[in-house]
Amino acid sequence: LLNFSNYAPTVGDTVIVNVTKRNIGQATSGQSHTFSMNSWDGVPHLYTVLPLPPGSQQADNWSFTCPFEGWFYFNATADFWQEVNESNEGNNHVVSPVYCAPAALPDLTTTNIAYWFITANGSLKYYGINMTVKNEGNANAGAFWDRLDFGDGQYATFYAAGLGTGAEVLHTPYHWYFAPNTTAYNVTGTADYLNNVTESNEANNALTVVLWA
Repeated sequence: LLNFSNYAPTVGDTVIVNVTKRNIGQATSGQSHTFSMNSWDGVPHLYTVLPLPPGSQQADNWSFTCPFEGWFYFNATADFWQEVNESNEGNNHVVSPVYCAPAALPDLTTTNIAYWFITANGSLKYYGINMTVKNEGNANAGAFWDRLDFGDGQYATFYAAGLGTGAEVLHTPYHWYFAPNTTAYNVTGTADYLNNVTESNEANNALTVVLWA
């Protein structure tokens, strides 16, 4: 019999694997050995089982830490070395799966960049810009810094004290562009640009839009 201390672990959680041997026959068994392992690392766990009267059992356990997301298969075999003559030799082996879910982590992403023209002064044009950062993960984010690159070599940075799951923060800088003619600037917003926060997805922090000045 196999059972687990946690049937819904996440990555990094430690699961206690309980291995129980029970004598369901009508005579006392001699000493035997039980073998148990998981299919991922193959580390063996071998236990000496003392003689068991009918209806009695012996419990042993070992621990497993979820290394990454996925299914892991655990098995146990009673009387592994076939030291005991049994009435049924076909029910000694059991396999049980456990799914390790992803760990709860924040996911900071720049979801929108919007801009609007305010005024002009000769070859200079003045714009307001909105940069929206959202936590799309399943855990709160601690403090972090965002950055908005204006596309002309200049940029602005913004401090966020933290962001809850599903929450947003809005940054609104203002910037003068040199634009004697219609000019395209690649404006890029990057959430958590200093990597202060460990995220479930580190590749979706940035968003770029073209600003026509």
